[in-house]
Amino acid sequence: MTTTRKDVWTGLAALALVASTACGGSGDMAGGANPGGTVGAAATVKGTVQSFSGGLVVNGVAFRTSGATIRDDGGPPASLSGESEVRGRVGEGEVVTVRGRIDDGGASGEATEIEVHHSVEGEVEAKGPGVVIVAGTSVSVDDSTTVADRNGNPNES
Repeated sequence: MTTTRKDVWTGLAALALVASTACGGSGDMAGGANPGGTVGAAATVKGTVQSFSGGLVVNGVAFRTSGATIRDDGGPPASLSGESEVRGRVGEGEVVTVRGRIDDGGASGEATEIEVHHSVEGEVEAKGPGVVIVAGTSVSVDDSTTVADRNGNPNES
């Protein structure tokens, strides 16, 4: 049996829901309002930015980002002052690690820390001289660009 990212995420979301129900989530969290419902378990989510619809969407979870700390590839941290500020720091298709909490429903959460990896994961949709399109994102490439398959193995094509 092959385990997919969706299977893993579904299991983690169910675990977070069970853990938060057992602990009787507080419904409030330091750092701001919680329009998404009762705050559930702490979570770390790594994946590609899918969109900014309702927040920073990673692996199907829309994270509220106001007040979160953002760090680019291990650089100095900066605090996000509003929800829209994250769009100027990260783009769709880029890989991020989000730490925070996922609301009991599993579809939204609140980010406390966002680490931007400035790499893109996804299918190569098109390629041309000096550019490839990955997950709808145009990526400039040169002789120093590294391309790998989903297992991290170098891809020479």
